[in-house]
Amino acid sequence: MTSELTSNPPMGWGLQFQTTQQKLDDETRARDELAEIAPERLARHTAKQVFNQELLEKTKSLMQQDGIESGFSFLHLHKAIYGEFPSWKPQLIGSCVASGDKETTAARCLAEVFLFNQAESLPGSALTGENNLSFFAPFNYRAGRKLAGINGMGDGSLCMPHIRGKMQFGHLPCNTPGLQSDAFPEPQMQTNYKLWGANDQLLNKHADSAKKFVLLESEKVRTPQDMFTLHAEHFKPANICSDWAFKRGAKHPSWRLADGSPVYIWERDTRNQWAHNMSRMGYVVVSGARYAIIKNTWGPFHDGRDWFVISETTDEAWLRKAECQTVGDMALAGNPPAWPQE
Repeated sequence: MTSELTSNPPMGWGLQFQTTQQKLDDETRARDELAEIAPERLARHTAKQVFNQELLEKTKSLMQQDGIESGFSFLHLHKAIYGEFPSWKPQLIGSCVASGDKETTAARCLAEVFLFNQAESLPGSALTGENNLSFFAPFNYRAGRKLAGINGMGDGSLCMPHIRGKMQFGHLPCNTPGLQSDAFPEPQMQTNYKLWGANDQLLNKHADSAKKFVLLESEKVRTPQDMFTLHAEHFKPANICSDWAFKRGAKHPSWRLADGSPVYIWERDTRNQWAHNMSRMGYVVVSGARYAIIKNTWGPFHDGRDWFVISETTDEAWLRKAECQTVGDMALAGNPPAWPQE
């Protein structure tokens, strides 16, 4: 697999006719609305205590085998628990806001249940099928589109309405009785996915099952330092929406993964544009420098992997031009606080 994208992959941040600034303005308005309705949901919660130190040390050991000195990687937490990096079926329509978020949400759930030992239950334990670790992505795709005022069989959504949708409407387990799909948690039948995004029919059908599991906290991230702290100390992944495209840059002079393969540092591709959401799955230190781990939902397009790394300098510029929101505390015990009356 080459490092460059050889065809136009599915994207989906905003709508095709919108400029970058129009999308960012819509994100700001959505955040302001949420701040009026539920300001506590946008405030940073206190970091949770890690009780499973053995798992944390195992995760750090796997990171060190891949040449990482410190920081934190949710990919390696997943590997410490499941024995492999997370890998779900690829995104096939412009559902990236939901497709990428299902992975950050699953990562946060792993932290809460396995690192913090909270009295909560995962939606499932498997990586395929109905007993899935991940919630069903199309439900949240529709919730975000609903709040963004997007209907019909076209694609696309916005980050902040999606975040609010996770708080207001919840998350749907893949093993919900009566839920039908050709694949879980990411349908591969494109018409099926588009039907979810088109209107409220399927959202309403499963609303009672989803409202038991909600997002309690999300904050906008503006700097690499904040992102590093939120990953390494608070164990919160994040979603990032922007029009930035990336390409493979220089090979790191010393960074090698456990299998001996080199790590390339990706950089902005100013000749391309990705109207896209990606998953922020780690901030790590290698040879004294910090790098952000970015996971994509297109499959192994990045040097044979579905993730790539960027420098802190690139990340600083990117965050200034992007909509980046954490996936923080989740209510997984089935009795979340009520959504405030509007």
